[in-house]
Amino acid sequence: MRSNSLKLGLAVLCILGMIISSYLTYETYSGSIDNGYCNINSYINCGNVASSVYSRFFGIPDAVLGVSWFVLMLISGLFRRDLLLYIWILGITFVVYLMYTEIFLIHSICIFCTSAHVLAFSMGYFVLKGRTS
Repeated sequence: MRSNSLKLGLAVLCILGMIISSYLTYETYSGSIDNGYCNINSYINCGNVASSVYSRFFGIPDAVLGVSWFVLMLISGLFRRDLLLYIWILGITFVVYLMYTEIFLIHSICIFCTSAHVLAFSMGYFVLKGRTS
């Protein structure tokens, strides 16, 4: 696969991740996620996740960290490919932590968060493929 195709694919996933994370940031600060349509049942419930003690990391909302990471991945993918793998590994490590907290500690998942997690893992294809081409 050509380098431009890899950059484009990564950029699209980063932009989608920024949109989802920005929406979650808005919901975090507006406080409206508790009443949203994401609250399907007791297990698929964004409100449970957003109101948990695990929704912030050192006082910073996880959604803000998500926006920052997707932006950093986009910039790195376009201009600093040498750092891309390390930034991706850092983000995936945090995603695994978030997935663990949702499944085993909160006992609820947020479909928007899960969408961002899927995007983060999917970005690995472009990161790893880009290292071999």
